[in-house]
Amino acid sequence: MQSQYYGELAVGTPEQTFTIRSLCVVGGRHAEGTESNFAVSYGTGEVRGTVGSDVVRLGALRLPRQGLGLAADTDGGFLSAACDGLLGLGLARLSKQRVQPPFQAALPQLDVPLFSLWLNPNTAPSAPAGALVLGGSQPGRRAGALAWQPVAPAALLDSGTSLLLASDADAAAINSLVPGLEYNAGMGVHILAAGCGAIGGLPSLVLALGGRDYTLTPDHYIIQLPGAHPHVCISSIVGGGSPDFLVLGCPFLRAHFSAFALDTGTSSQARVGLAPAVAAARR
Repeated sequence: MQSQYYGELAVGTPEQTFTIRSLCVVGGRHAEGTESNFAVSYGTGEVRGTVGSDVVRLGALRLPRQGLGLAADTDGGFLSAACDGLLGLGLARLSKQRVQPPFQAALPQLDVPLFSLWLNPNTAPSAPAGALVLGGSQPGRRAGALAWQPVAPAALLDSGTSLLLASDADAAAINSLVPGLEYNAGMGVHILAAGCGAIGGLPSLVLALGGRDYTLTPDHYIIQLPGAHPHVCISSIVGGGSPDFLVLGCPFLRAHFSAFALDTGTSSQARVGLAPAVAAARR
């Protein structure tokens, strides 16, 4: 099952291509001028380095002096990561490096001030993984109109997170609603005691966001472990997060197509739109 999603961008002249995940760029190797140091902590470890800038190309978009976090030292999960860095899609005020994120830098080149993310609910190896489109809403990848609401701190939509992250108490409370889930202290997750064959009998979960309900079926919130544990299924709802908000990672984003729009008059007022995602069978 898909738990991490990657894309490519090009940096520098001549260009070098890098594999990235969607959060913020770390680990670029082309800096025209170092301006300051930075250190950012993620759930998988910390990244430290300097801030510089260079030409960045995202598909047909060319950003001539895009700010980059140039990683000089990393630890934790980044040491074994399958990507070269992270692509930031948040608001400028959230930037640890105090640089303009690529999406906002690209606004003058876009037809509309939004980007959209589709993660295919069909996770078969032969199916397309998903698509990130800057300046378009991908109407064929969603069912119905987008339900828009202001960005609020109650929940974070994060394609760089493989699970649904809640506080320990909230994760325990949500998982207790699903018959057959038992906490495994050794693994630190809730497992389906009867095995993966019991997924079909589990209930759906409903999250209320901004006065609207968003459904997660068992196929969305239950993960079958690959490799050495092919018959072990776990809940994607895990603890260790903040009591103040939920982090809705890939399991939620596979179920719900998402779009993010900026008010170009302020470049800071953001809205998020959600709709059921449409599955695709072939690349």
